[in-house]
Amino acid sequence: MVSKPLFKQSIKANWTMWLAVTAGMCVILTTINMIMGSMNFDSLHRDDELLAQYVTLYELYNTGSLSVSLDLSGVPEELLPFIPENFTISLPFDPSTIPSYILELLPQDLIDKINLLPTTPNLSYEGFLTAMGVDAEKLTAMSTMDIDKFIQDMYYTMAGVMLAMIYVIVTANKLVAAQVDRGSMAYVLSTPTKRSTVMWTQMLFMVLSLFGMFFITAGAGLLTQWIGYGGLTWADAAQVLLLNLGGFCVMLAVSGICFMASCLFSLSKHSLAVGGSITVFFFVCKILGMFGQPDFVNLGMGVEAMNVFNYMTIVSLLDSTAIATIGTEAVSLAFLWKFAILIGIAVVTYAVGMWRFTKKDLPL
Repeated sequence: MVSKPLFKQSIKANWTMWLAVTAGMCVILTTINMIMGSMNFDSLHRDDELLAQYVTLYELYNTGSLSVSLDLSGVPEELLPFIPENFTISLPFDPSTIPSYILELLPQDLIDKINLLPTTPNLSYEGFLTAMGVDAEKLTAMSTMDIDKFIQDMYYTMAGVMLAMIYVIVTANKLVAAQVDRGSMAYVLSTPTKRSTVMWTQMLFMVLSLFGMFFITAGAGLLTQWIGYGGLTWADAAQVLLLNLGGFCVMLAVSGICFMASCLFSLSKHSLAVGGSITVFFFVCKILGMFGQPDFVNLGMGVEAMNVFNYMTIVSLLDSTAIATIGTEAVSLAFLWKFAILIGIAVVTYAVGMWRFTKKDLPL
């Protein structure tokens, strides 16, 4: 089923790139964890304080205990004696409470400001913020955003995936199509080695190399998070392990697609064109889909319609949102069936590629 000499040859031909990509992923993840662990989040808590202040104002508003003082500096001095001292307006504003003669004395710019005051009693919280000129969704999003989850999602679905994708595109092509293209596959098959044995060996190398890559990355993530944050809870550890398992499943599916392309075509340029294009398409869709995610939309940095791109890439099957619920009271296991889909894609594509290679005519 597996050829040890061929497996060793695959290791010798690809270990340099594997080591470079694995080291790059570890360096990026280590840097992120050390920065986030030492980061001062006091500035982020200002949003919580601001939200609390608006809640207090909201409660005062709906109980009729909130009022505003008018700036009378623009009123001519000769008219000031006709206006009550400390002239204030209670909120919600009732226009009938201001005598018409006072309105006639006020400058137009002050009247325009008065007309902007909220007049509706018993406003909803969102309605109150809107009346105060505040974007309720943006303020709430800024105060409730989990910055750690946001950064982890950026790494595991973009930065880390990009490096692993480069490795998969190049290596999958070198394992089959490149060898057929340059004629070295003819030498391999001139020995008693069967085509099926070649396929199982190359597939095993690809799968094990990816597993080793994410196994080491997971170890680096756990260690640096423990050092950077000064500790590691079981929930944090479980999330790190599941994120790396999800990353492995994503790359397993991508490697299956690239391996299938390498088996279908006998020329490297065709293998790279198909396998590489599909992989890059998935990555680009993930980048575009990022601007349709709720966090970006609520912060005013995205457009909800862009979320359609998340349905056009298998990278989105790494559900970091569901994984982030591990250790909370509302645990979501939605990531499990998504992992299963990724594994299913890998099984089908590897099987199709292996079957096609054993059946097609090779230029030997």
